[in-house]
Amino acid sequence: MELFLKAPYIVLLFSVVIATGFLSGVYISLYASRLSPLALFSPLSNSSRNKSIGKGVLITIQFMVFVFLCSATLLMEKQLLFSKNKKPGFDTNNVLVIRLDNQEVQKHFSVIKSSIENNPHVSQVAGSDGTPPTQSFLSLTLDGKDGDDLKEEGLFMGPGLISLLKIPILQGSDYTTDNKETERSGLIINQTAAKKYKVRAGEYIGSFFIRAVVADFNAHSLHRFIMPLLLIRLSDESVT
Repeated sequence: MELFLKAPYIVLLFSVVIATGFLSGVYISLYASRLSPLALFSPLSNSSRNKSIGKGVLITIQFMVFVFLCSATLLMEKQLLFSKNKKPGFDTNNVLVIRLDNQEVQKHFSVIKSSIENNPHVSQVAGSDGTPPTQSFLSLTLDGKDGDDLKEEGLFMGPGLISLLKIPILQGSDYTTDNKETERSGLIINQTAAKKYKVRAGEYIGSFFIRAVVADFNAHSLHRFIMPLLLIRLSDESVT
């Protein structure tokens, strides 16, 4: 994308547009100069009339194709600029995502994690059940204070993944590998969920303790509105 926005590329693109317009105008001028003025006012024969209709159809098709290509180009430009300027709310630079599709491998994630952490070129390792941006959706139901069920979207994240992706923590702290028993009853929520339920870190949503509040980020597509999100602690045994 940065290549398209550089001055040489813009100059080249502008030159191509000017050259195309100039050549098109020259062609039309040369074609029109060969026409006889008397032939323009003379009655057309059937063969000439058929040729004229055929040319009209071709010109119409060419014009429709031209309009389609221009519209597609403008749409692609808007999408590229959107992807370049839209901030997802997390940092994926220098982040390598490895999918553990084999269940036997998933059982030994702790060993794999320790081995990778011993690499001097690796600064941090964390597990998840769907690293953002993910296409999977998880619907959760929580027990409310008055017995009403609270249905929100959830995302399983291993200890350290929030800090690895550099998602800002507004209140509280990230999950850690210590004190697992107390963390099982705690949740980390995004800013939208905190505003919806009017809670802060250290308070409760229903019977669930709010460990931390993080800034909003796009867990899925950039075109999808950010909804209330519950970030649930994921143990090493459940990492995929």
